Order: sequence, then C-alpha cells, then structure tokens
Amino acid sequence: MKQLRSLDLLRVLAASAVLCLAGCGGTGDVSGKVTYKGAPIQTGVVTVYDSQNGVNSGSIKSDGTYTVANIAPGPVKFTVGTGPIIVGGQLSKNKQAPRDPGPPPVQIPEQYKDKEKSGLTTEIKKGQQQFDLKLEG
Repeated sequence: MKQLRSLDLLRVLAASAVLCLAGCGGTGDVSGKVTYKGAPIQTGVVTVYDSQNGVNSGSIKSDGTYTVANIAPGPVKFTVGTGPIIVGGQLSKNKQAPRDPGPPPVQIPEQYKDKEKSGLTTEIKKGQQQFDLKLEG
C-alpha cells in the first residue's frame, strides 16, 4: 500500500476542514407566515425556544412573514406577541416618532404568548426551513 506524502496529507486535511465548515454549522433558520383566522398578522414578534434553552426572535413584517435565525436543531416551541415591544422589562421608548406607525397590533388569544400553551411546535434541522404559524381562536 502506498504511503501518503506530506502534500497529499495536507490536501486531505484541507478538504476535510472545508467540508466540515460547510456542513457542520449546527444551526437552522426558520421562516414563514403568521396568520390569525386566515389573515396575515402585520406586526409583532415570533420567538423560538429550542431544546437547549436557547431563545431567538424575529420581527413580523407587514406582509405577515417572519424569519428567526441561528436555532439549535431539534424540537422547538414558538410564541407570537403582537403588543408593544418590551425591552429589559420596560416599554421601548423610541425618541424619534416613526413616519408611519404601521397597523395597530392584532389582539390574539393569550395562549399564543405562552410557549407551553401555544401548541406551535416543529423540528428544526440544520439550514433553512419553512414553518407557517396559523393562529386560530
């Protein structure tokens, strides 16, 4: 059996490192549309709770779409909040008045604000995936 030369060994190691960096990332991103009684929610926040106690959030856009990035793979639970934005236990105070305050928040059932009661769950895999949040009530 022919022995690997130093240059060949370096090539194998470099190729392995590139493959690991490309495929060993370890997180997933989820995006989708949030609807309540079939209509898109136009403002709010989607929060994802992973099985490793990680918490990641993403804003709901005016067309009802959201994206949450860097989620650990495995089972996750979602919450949806549509009220005022809370930062550090206090209402966010924006010193500049927005040009367009946007639509008023939609009132959704309280269950969707609690990860244990929302019923919104899925399995996250590495990479990009789609999961629509269809709220009823």
